Amino acid sequence: MKHRAASSPSCLVTLAGGTFLGALAGGLSHPFLDGIMHPDVRPFMPWSDHNPFLELIGLVPLHLARIAAALFGAVCVTLWRVGSARRAG
Repeated sequence: MKHRAASSPSCLVTLAGGTFLGALAGGLSHPFLDGIMHPDVRPFMPWSDHNPFLELIGLVPLHLARIAAALFGAVCVTLWRVGSARRAG
């Protein structure tokens, strides 16, 4: 199987799409996640000063969930790279 050059049009479209989706997911989830632990965050500004997410869960479970998500992501990336290497080689 031949690899496409990093500058090929389809590769750039895929990269731009992934970048856009990552930015969209991060931009939409960030106020919610920050609102859980930061009292000064107003996730619904300018419409409301209310933060319904504040202390939704405790800090320890929040940090454990972040660690679990990071480990899950690392496993997924590793499996994806191993699978890609097997298909290529």
